Amino acid sequence: MSRGFRQCMLISMLASLIKGYTLVDDNEDSVLHIGGIFPIGGKGGWQGGQACEPAASLALEDVNNRKDLLPGFTLKLHWNDSECEPGLGASVMYNLLYNKPQKLMLLAGCSTVCTTVAEAAKMWNLVVLCYGASSPALSDRNRFPTLFRTHPSATVHNPTRIKLMEKFGWSRVAILQQAEEVFISTVEDLEARCKESGIEIVTRQSFLSDPTDAVRNLRRQDARIIVGLFYVVAARRVLCEMYKQNIHGKSYVWFFIGWYEDNWFEVNLKKEDINCTREQMKVAAEGHLTTEALMWNQGNQRTISGKVREPAYHLGQGEGTSVPSRARLGNQRTISGKVREPAHHLDKVREPAHHLDKVKEPAHHFRQGVTFAIDWTTSEDFRVRLNEMLQKSGYEIDHNRFPEGYQEAPLAYDAVWAVALGKTCVLTRLSETDGGASFNDTDGGASFNDTDGGVRLSDTDGGASFNDTDGGASFNDTDGGASFNDTDGASFNDTDGGV
Repeated sequence: MSRGFRQCMLISMLASLIKGYTLVDDNEDSVLHIGGIFPIGGKGGWQGGQACEPAASLALEDVNNRKDLLPGFTLKLHWNDSECEPGLGASVMYNLLYNKPQKLMLLAGCSTVCTTVAEAAKMWNLVVLCYGASSPALSDRNRFPTLFRTHPSATVHNPTRIKLMEKFGWSRVAILQQAEEVFISTVEDLEARCKESGIEIVTRQSFLSDPTDAVRNLRRQDARIIVGLFYVVAARRVLCEMYKQNIHGKSYVWFFIGWYEDNWFEVNLKKEDINCTREQMKVAAEGHLTTEALMWNQGNQRTISGKVREPAYHLGQGEGTSVPSRARLGNQRTISGKVREPAHHLDKVREPAHHLDKVKEPAHHFRQGVTFAIDWTTSEDFRVRLNEMLQKSGYEIDHNRFPEGYQEAPLAYDAVWAVALGKTCVLTRLSETDGGASFNDTDGGASFNDTDGGVRLSDTDGGASFNDTDGGASFNDTDGGASFNDTDGASFNDTDGGV
């Protein structure tokens, strides 16, 4: 198999354990079917499918309207709700796979579901692309050989947390975590980084669903700087218990996860039987800090979908460390040849780096010369269209009542674009193969045949990336930015100029 063939966009391990994996249903020979697993209606975990599914639908609409993508084919998404429950997620996956039409690959969200689905999917050589899964465990290529994600690992926030602790002289910290793999593996990374930086972990408390005893133990240990890692439903219970135990205010610093919605501590209190009022929750939330990779596109650089973004300032990691970005900024040249301006960091500013080919406007290049024309539209178009769709579904966007997963919506949009670009790259490259794979469409059905039992298209020499609605999708490129926020009452203040 030629090097140029291997360098096509990853996410196209179009394979089966039998020869001749059929791409499309016999009755719909111009439709490429993909499966989707979205967490929407559950009571715990991350229900980000509420916003990510509409975002994926918008991406499908945009992709299918492009004449230069998937010539002669259209993408169709078949999906169901996993409720962020791994058992239900596995059931949804099996139903998608064993019911016609045949699916090429799966989109999935929620770390616990992605873990279960990806471990099983490798048995079919089936690609799973996760738009909303931050578990560090998912980075294990031996365990998850067919998994890719547009969402960075949760460990990307730990260098920022350490940098803030060092800046303010916080040498003794405590950790409060929910007993889920995504948080356990994140804490293990944080502990290692604290040890390297000479920061003492005075106590590490964990809980399953009720944080009462864990929060009480924090008070007994006289913990003052506390890193909290848990899903948003558990976060509301923690916050209420913080108020009851009086471990909030000027004498305490709490780090929370940044992907909660802005009004997370005010909503669903009665529904979840939280025994605190909205006013009490606001008091407890006052002054807490969040760190998060930037999710929404921050500037006017043209993206692969034709959107543009403006340059922005953001809190980074300084020289020597970096973060996979969900909102790539500036004009440093990336591996795909795009540019971004130098980032303004907490301590040092990196000089612009120069990689690979030159930037060419207005066309966007995707690796080996596959070029797509773009439309002159703005990055705000996606946000406006998404808000309109959510409003039609009953969400009070005008009153800042956003569904869960709104911040991750660009990741779902970009995941669909990654699929479309990968498939287009496959169609473009198949004519250049050296006999290892062939593309046949002679009997009304398109199929990939590979004598090894499956075709694996991946970027084997360092990663593939492209400019997108979240600021630069990359599957193996760890250079980007993070945002740092604090709270003043019920509002978030962005202290570094990011999201």
